Amino acid sequence: MRAKVLQGIIVGIASCLLLPTAPLAQEHPSEHPKSAEHPKGKAAGVSKEDLGAAIEAYIAGETAKGGGAWKIEDPEEKTTLMLTLDHVHKDKLASTAKNTYFACADLKNSDGHLYDLDVFMMGPDKDHLKVTEVTVHKKDGLERYTWMQKDGVWKKEPAKKS
Repeated sequence: MRAKVLQGIIVGIASCLLLPTAPLAQEHPSEHPKSAEHPKGKAAGVSKEDLGAAIEAYIAGETAKGGGAWKIEDPEEKTTLMLTLDHVHKDKLASTAKNTYFACADLKNSDGHLYDLDVFMMGPDKDHLKVTEVTVHKKDGLERYTWMQKDGVWKKEPAKKS
């Protein structure tokens, strides 16, 4: 099942990246899956506002469970992050496949570092959205991965270190 979900996400990202992208990617021009179309009203099942609210509610719930911080394991630095929400990038809310959505959010760690997390959710409507994946995309503006197309499929690739 997880493989099918991941395949759907990748196919959705590839489809979205092939569409023209207007002012969507101002802050992160080539690093996130892009979609020229955001979810809209009932036709898409989940509106942009619904998705933003769902991500904020999810993070608030995780923060409450963590006693005031969202505890996320950082696999690269092998540490537990203690995050608080700065903001959800409402310009980066996108439908990547049927009932599959993407957003990114900036959070501050207890040590003052700023993290950009990518959040994927699935669900047929705003009342049934579930987080399916959360990854650390950036720390203090330095990206850890980017999206690359290989053989027609979009995949996360490690960012080039300078």
